[in-house]
Amino acid sequence: MNFTEVAVTNYPVTDFPAARAFYEGVLGLEPDRVIDLKNGCGWVEYEVGDHAFGVGKMEGWLSTPNCALETDDLDAAVAALKKAGTAFRFEPFETAICRMATVIEPGGHVLTIHQRKPGNAPAVVIGGSAPAVASRKGPKFTEVAFTAYAAHDLAVSRAFYENVLGLKPATVHQQDDGSGWIEYEIGSHTFGIGKSENWSHGVCCALETNEFDAVIAVLRNAGTPFRMEPFDTPVCRMALVSDPSGNKLMIHQRKPGHH
Repeated sequence: MNFTEVAVTNYPVTDFPAARAFYEGVLGLEPDRVIDLKNGCGWVEYEVGDHAFGVGKMEGWLSTPNCALETDDLDAAVAALKKAGTAFRFEPFETAICRMATVIEPGGHVLTIHQRKPGNAPAVVIGGSAPAVASRKGPKFTEVAFTAYAAHDLAVSRAFYENVLGLKPATVHQQDDGSGWIEYEIGSHTFGIGKSENWSHGVCCALETNEFDAVIAVLRNAGTPFRMEPFDTPVCRMALVSDPSGNKLMIHQRKPGHH
């Protein structure tokens, strides 16, 4: 069992056209895969650098954000999870382009285990690709900096991700009070888990930009609600906003010399 990348970070949305208007019309992301069911439901995937970020609304679809970890051996991953007693949200199933299963990880979040079928990376469009918004040219996003899951118990979450799934920590900041932040490098992608006084539940995707101030200005001009105003750390600048469905979205810019 080997995890090769973060296949996609998914955000469920309550209003599919409004979500597209925000991500495409405000943030300027360009759709790569589109399924428009013409009934207010659908799915769109954006390629951000070599990362994928998706939003969708479909009957019976997951109601919480989730991250999909790409594996080269779905059966082995599923066997390891079952042996560890992990709760399955959806048993393994197939689509035309992939196989996947969804589980509940120790923080209570949905985690998707994903394996693409050979030859199924190209973009697809079903039902039309043009959103009812104008494409915006402006600040660019270069990648998904990271996707992060909050942990109820950081030690328990680490045991799951490291001992069950076999991920290896690349960055560890752990405090005596049980709070902390752990990053796992999966291919060229970063997946993190953390716990702090102000963050004990939820999923957050961070979009990396090289024009932080311009993005903040665009968001303010669009009336986007800010959960956390822009702030600096020793390694980055970031701000936290809400998308039209209330999902947490981080705008992130690394400082020179930090990767």
